[in-house]
Amino acid sequence: MSTYLFYRCLQGAGTFVAISGMHIWLMELTPSKYRVVMTVMINITRSLGYPAIVGVSYFITDWRYITLVIGGIMALALVPVLLSPDSPRFLVSKGRISEAKKILGKYAKLAKQKIST
Repeated sequence: MSTYLFYRCLQGAGTFVAISGMHIWLMELTPSKYRVVMTVMINITRSLGYPAIVGVSYFITDWRYITLVIGGIMALALVPVLLSPDSPRFLVSKGRISEAKKILGKYAKLAKQKIST
């Protein structure tokens, strides 16, 4: 049971970091007129996840398998995080200005906005 408790605490800490990081990254790169919508969408999907866990537990009754299924889903959720570029704010803090400008330019183009250089 102590191993389960350790990994459950590790999962909780990782989820907190992922959710916080996702919101920060979203606020940096989403145009201001879409920020509220994007934040609501993230919160809705997270809120729909709780009933989904209940649905999974209806069909899978062993807690070990439930944890394995949920962990697998969370592992899939990491793919977009791993494929996303570094935060422009982080890049600037590390002195990598040209990389930050390139990322901001890419997202400005998607938002049909111009950025000053």
